[in-house]
Amino acid sequence: MEIHIGDVIRAAFDAEQPDAAAIAREEAIAEQVRPPTPDELAAIEKVAEETAQLQDELSQFNDKFSKLRDLKKDLTGKMIKHGLKELKIAGRPAIELADTNSRKPTRKAIVAAMQKAYVEKLGEKKGMKEGKERAFALWGALAPTPGHKLTIPAPVPESDDVEPNY
Repeated sequence: MEIHIGDVIRAAFDAEQPDAAAIAREEAIAEQVRPPTPDELAAIEKVAEETAQLQDELSQFNDKFSKLRDLKKDLTGKMIKHGLKELKIAGRPAIELADTNSRKPTRKAIVAAMQKAYVEKLGEKKGMKEGKERAFALWGALAPTPGHKLTIPAPVPESDDVEPNY
């Protein structure tokens, strides 16, 4: 049976024939929702297998990143505990522990927040200038937080031209 959209609309909005509208809707739905053919089913299964395989690979990456993060944290703690600033491993550049100073939040975030507050209070032009000045004063008053950063360089390709730095 071939159904045209005009027939479906007429049947759906024709109050005298509510049964015809229901039948037309059911037939239209049955035409849209049908079981897949064997070829379509094979294509769906292939896509599902590829998706599952990709999901497995991504979860392995996530596991590796979290393991690397934990190992770096452990190595940083042990290097600090034993006073090591540099660790040399054969065939690789040295792993270095550097001291850092950072301020949270960033200066850009402080300036944006202060400017927004002063614009609401003093107006556009004067508020932008006053907010920026106050933000710089606040930024200068913030004490930097000391920390440590572990630098693990990529391995150097083996070549006779490259001399190791250790």
